[in-house]
Amino acid sequence: PTSPPNPFLHQRQGCRALMHAQRAVGPPLGARAAQQRMPRAAVPSASSGGSAAPARPTIRVIATDVDGTLLNSRQQLSDANEQAVKRAAAAGVPLFVATGKARGPWVKEFFPRLQLTLPGVFMQGLLIYDADGNVLYEREMDHDVVRDV
Repeated sequence: PTSPPNPFLHQRQGCRALMHAQRAVGPPLGARAAQQRMPRAAVPSASSGGSAAPARPTIRVIATDVDGTLLNSRQQLSDANEQAVKRAAAAGVPLFVATGKARGPWVKEFFPRLQLTLPGVFMQGLLIYDADGNVLYEREMDHDVVRDV
């Protein structure tokens, strides 16, 4: 038996985390206005004798990798990902990157477009920079180990 396709694994659209964020904050702004409002079914509450519906988790921050997630396979930021990041930020859900990559020239192109304000984690967590590129945390290999290698 085959399992149904998982929309969060759709690589061509880019970032899985951003796709999740799109679902959390809703459709693109233009599409939102075109949607018909459907009344929600009444949910029984504990006070009415039914059981209360489970609370949905609140998304507080989005952490994403860069290669093949935030950026596509051509190292480009798709319009869909850019808009998802901006909608999430408008909903109060900021994004930060956590990548094995170094903080390279791609940061100067994409961070301003996305208006990122949180620190970023680079080099597998060995370097953490603030949004302006200042080092907040740095972990170096022990000098004795480097000398022995």
